[in-house]
Amino acid sequence: FFEKTPIHIDAEEDTPSKNLFLSEGADITLVLDPIDGTLQYINGSKEWAICIALLSQGKVLTALVYLPMYKTLYLLDSDGRVYVCESEHLKITHKKLLESPTGIQKETIYVNHGVSGKMIERLSEKFKVVKDVDGEVDWSQALLKCISGEYAASILLKPQIRDVLIGAMIEKLSNGYAVDFKGESIDWPNGGRIPEVIFG
Repeated sequence: FFEKTPIHIDAEEDTPSKNLFLSEGADITLVLDPIDGTLQYINGSKEWAICIALLSQGKVLTALVYLPMYKTLYLLDSDGRVYVCESEHLKITHKKLLESPTGIQKETIYVNHGVSGKMIERLSEKFKVVKDVDGEVDWSQALLKCISGEYAASILLKPQIRDVLIGAMIEKLSNGYAVDFKGESIDWPNGGRIPEVIFG
């Protein structure tokens, strides 16, 4: 497939192997992040993941976020549905359709460090705001808390695509969304950063 189809690589590491893929004229992007949460991995925390996705024309076609320490894999499959899978020795042992959370904590939202103080101040009038600068919750944990219903939304300014692939899965849930700060659906760029996004 990759030998015949031009493909753009969006990876955290810029190694010579990226040159093995033809990227000129590519309308497909392969997103790779072998260790999302490098600091957590180095510190021995369980909060790191392996992330892979294929994007084309502003959409995430398929994505995989694997949490090895929890033996849990989130999969946006080619059928457009999201599954949570249990795995053992890199093999899926159980696959279940991921449902939208019930009992969402509507008063709690998460914001990353790029969100302006003025915006946070306005949000704080109606919501309990959890900021990533507090160091208690990182982006990936916040997105997982959206999936569980613990957070109503995550508001992010300029996140790397590879760091928020779980957001593509939130977007596909029955009541899920991924919108910009004006409430418009986002287009996933072919690599790099999303200018602004709210996942919920």
